[in-house]
Amino acid sequence: MKKIKFKEIKELLNKNSIEVFSNISDDEIFSGIKTISNASDKDLSFFSNQRYLDSLKNIKAKACLYLFSIKHALAFIFFKLSKYL
Repeated sequence: MKKIKFKEIKELLNKNSIEVFSNISDDEIFSGIKTISNASDKDLSFFSNQRYLDSLKNIKAKACLYLFSIKHALAFIFFKLSKYL
């Protein structure tokens, strides 16, 4: 899989009218996008269902994205993970 910079992900989402909030550098590089249970420290993971909240305790991903809606508009929050979660 092609490695992707965070800046490219943000540009794609913005192009589709999806707002992005993040503490991640535009130069951050990800090897792939994987589920919470399959992600490594080089991957981006995602979280969109509250029933998987406990899974975040064991996540190994470099960063995680969270999808939410604001007044019928979609937005993503990206947050960099640390081992102190």
